[in-house]
Amino acid sequence: MIVKFDYDCRIMINPNEVEKGNYIRIIGKPEIFQVQGKQAGLLPKPGVVFLLKDQQGWITPEETEGITLTPAALHNLGLLEVDVATSGGKLFAFRVKDGPDFIIYQRSEGANVWTYKPTRRDVGLVHELQNLFFSITGKQLEVNL
Repeated sequence: MIVKFDYDCRIMINPNEVEKGNYIRIIGKPEIFQVQGKQAGLLPKPGVVFLLKDQQGWITPEETEGITLTPAALHNLGLLEVDVATSGGKLFAFRVKDGPDFIIYQRSEGANVWTYKPTRRDVGLVHELQNLFFSITGKQLEVNL
């Protein structure tokens, strides 16, 4: 994954990772928006631009940010917590409710980085989890935000 930082040291979204149906935020706004489309932008917004549900006009990746995958966010997404045996401390793991066998594990205690062990792929943002789930199962991850 390519990670870019803007002058505020915010982690910006890599436009190549965002797909239709992904959930992201507009910087400075508390609302969560679903991506309705993505295309190559024209002047005055060259590069890739996103069309967001309930938002007028196209938004550039520099105007957006990902939604961090915390245990609370995973609960809000409708995933179910599962017990994980550890040698010490509390690690979280979550599985998809009423779905295929898909479990993600917390990398270390207190971290907001999650691993899908069969592929060893790490995710830290909601849209990354949505894309990983689709690439593994061929189905869209149903979310309840």
